[in-house]
This record gives sequence, C-alpha cells and structure tokens, in this order.
Amino acid sequence: MRPRSLQAAFAEGAAAYRFLRGDESYKRRFGTVDDPLVTFASGATPLGNMAVAVAHGLRRSGMLRELVRLRI
Repeated sequence: MRPRSLQAAFAEGAAAYRFLRGDESYKRRFGTVDDPLVTFASGATPLGNMAVAVAHGLRRSGMLRELVRLRI
C-alpha cells in the first residue's frame, strides 16, 4: 500500500518524491538513486537575510553541525 502523500503526488503529476534521509529498506522499492539534499533559504527582512548569511557561513565552516549537536 502506498502512503497517501505518495498517491497525491502521483495524482498531481509530481516529477519527484523525496523520502528525505535514512536507509530504510522500503525506500529502495521506489527508486535506487539517492539524489543529494539541497536546501535554499532567503530572508524576508534584512535581519532574516543576516541570519541566513550567518547560518551559511557556519555551515561552510563546519560549525553549524557542531552547534546543532550541542543544541546551542
């Protein structure tokens, strides 16, 4: 049985359906290619733009993963 969200995506003509991270065996039934996860961000205000820029810099430096791990 397919999940309802998968059925809805198929009915709407979606070109792709993302299962996100994880290596659960049921995901291999639907596809064998693991496309990279891509995230886009944009601030709606100058402060939001600054937050996006800081997060991008932290991610590039490797510090964002560490901060998330430490839950700071």
